[in-house]
Amino acid sequence: MLLLLLMLYLYVCHALSPDPTVTSPSGKYRGTTLTSPAGLRYNAFLGIPFALPPTGALRFAKPVPYPKIEDVFIATKRGPVCIQSLGVDLGTQADEDCLYLNVYLPIHAESNPNHLKKVFVYIHGGGYFMGSANEQVPGDLVTQHDVIVVTLNYRLSWLGFLRADDPQLPGNQAIWDQILALKWVRKNIRSFGGDPNHITIGGNSVGSISVSVLSIVRQAKYLFHRAFLMSGSAFQNVFTASGSPALVLEYISNTVGCTSADLQDKIQCLKTLPSSAYVLPIIGTFPLLFLSRDGELFPAPIMELVKNTTYLKHVGFFERDYLVSITNNEGPIAMVGLFSMGIDPTNFTIDHLSQILQTTPTIAQMTLDFYTGLKLPFPTLYHLIGDYILDIPTLNFIKVLTSYVTDYHKRAYYMVLNYTPTLVPPLLNGFPHALDVSYLFDIRPDDVIKLYYRVNTGLDFTEEDRKLKKVYMNIVAGFIKKGDPSWTLASNLTWPPFDLRSQHFLNFDQSPHVDQFPIHQRQIFWETTFNSML
Repeated sequence: MLLLLLMLYLYVCHALSPDPTVTSPSGKYRGTTLTSPAGLRYNAFLGIPFALPPTGALRFAKPVPYPKIEDVFIATKRGPVCIQSLGVDLGTQADEDCLYLNVYLPIHAESNPNHLKKVFVYIHGGGYFMGSANEQVPGDLVTQHDVIVVTLNYRLSWLGFLRADDPQLPGNQAIWDQILALKWVRKNIRSFGGDPNHITIGGNSVGSISVSVLSIVRQAKYLFHRAFLMSGSAFQNVFTASGSPALVLEYISNTVGCTSADLQDKIQCLKTLPSSAYVLPIIGTFPLLFLSRDGELFPAPIMELVKNTTYLKHVGFFERDYLVSITNNEGPIAMVGLFSMGIDPTNFTIDHLSQILQTTPTIAQMTLDFYTGLKLPFPTLYHLIGDYILDIPTLNFIKVLTSYVTDYHKRAYYMVLNYTPTLVPPLLNGFPHALDVSYLFDIRPDDVIKLYYRVNTGLDFTEEDRKLKKVYMNIVAGFIKKGDPSWTLASNLTWPPFDLRSQHFLNFDQSPHVDQFPIHQRQIFWETTFNSML
C-alpha cells in the first residue's frame, strides 16, 4: 500500500510539474520534457529561431540574427527542415524558413548556474543535399553523460551555396548559417545551464566537412573549443575546386529556367522562383563543388590555407582539442543509394573512374591496379572511392594539425571504426559511412541504412552492438567533457594522442585496442605516387 501511494505521489508531481522555462539574452523559451530510450527524462527546447527566415529579399543572403523575443516562445515542437532534394522525406515539413535549432539538456540543468554542463553542438550530414537538426535526438547522451546537446539546421544545396561575382550571391550561405547558430549558442547557452567556455562542435559526413571548415575560418575562432570530425574533411583538392561556383550557378540556372545572359536578371529570376523549384534530384558529384573560395571565409583556396602556419595560428586552429574518426568502409555511400555517383563497383569503365578522380584514364587505371593488388577485404572500388572522398581528406586534417607546428599543446586523437555490425547487409560490408550516427544518437541503425542507402534491413542492434554503442558513447562523452576520449576506456589500455611519427589510433572493434599507422600503404600512395602522376 505504501509503495502504491509513493508511486501515485511521484505520478502527480510529474503531472503537475511546469514545463521547463528559460530566460536568455535572446528571449524567454518554454520547452518540454522527453524520455530517453533508457526511460530517463530530460528537457528539450525545440524549434528555436536563430535567424530571420531566409526568404524573399533574404534568399541567398547571409543569415540575419533573429531579434530578441519579447513574449514567451513556445519551444515544444521541432521546426521545419530546410528544402530537401527530390525523393527525400524526413517526415517533417520542409520549408525555406528553416533556420531553427534544438537544445536538449538534463533535468534542472538550467536552474543550477554553479554547475554548468559541457556543450556539444552537432552539425548534421547529408551531402549538403538533405538532412536536418531533427533526426539527431540525443536522449541517452544527455541523460547518461550529463551534457547539453544542440542540433541546428542550415540551408542546403542550391539555396545554401550559390555564389557569383555579386553580393546578392555571396556563396557558402550554409557555413554562415552554422556560424550564426554557434554565435547564438555562445550567447545563450549559459541560461540553459551550459558552459559557453566548453563548447564542442561535431558532425558526420558533410557535417564533419563543415567542422573542418569552421576550424580554419576566423569568423568562428572564439565560438568553440573542441571539435569531433566523423568521416569528412575539406582538406583535399577535391573541395573548393577552381571554377566550381560558375559550374554550380550555370547548372541550377539552366535547370530552373533562369537563363538570361545578364547576371542581375538571372539573380532576380532565381530569387523570385517558388522554393519548390529547388526541390531537385541529388547529383552525387555536386557536394564536391559547393564550397567555394569567397574571399571572406576563405581568402585563398583551402589547400593553400592549410599549408600556411601563420594563418592557421591566427584563426585558432591549434588552440583546440580534436577527435577524428573514419569507418572501415566509407565507399558504398558513393555507389549505393541516395548519393550514388553512378558507378557500379563490379561493372564500371576506367573513363567513368577517371571522371570521379578528376584525372586521366591512365592514372585512374594505375590507381585501380594499386588497390587491386592490396587484396583488401571489401570490393576494391569501395576502398578506392572511399579513400579519395572521405578517408584521405579526414586523415589529412589530423596530419595538418600535427605536422606544421612543434608546439601544438592541445590533443588530437584518431579512431577507426573497424568491425561489421550484424545488421549490415552484404551489399554494404563492414562499417558503412554514417552508421556511427546511430551509435551516438537515439536513431535505429536500420533507419540510417534505409535513408542513406535505400536498403531496408528491418534489423536493430544486437546485444553486442549495444555494448559497443555504450563504449562509443563513453568515448565521445569523455572527449566532450575533458578533451580526452581515452579516460573512459579500460585502465590497461593507453590511447596516446596522434602524432605524425607514431600515428597512434584507436582500432574500434569488438575489443578496442591501439594500433599505429592507419591505412598506411594507401595514405602513402595518395600523398606520393598519385600526386606525382598528376
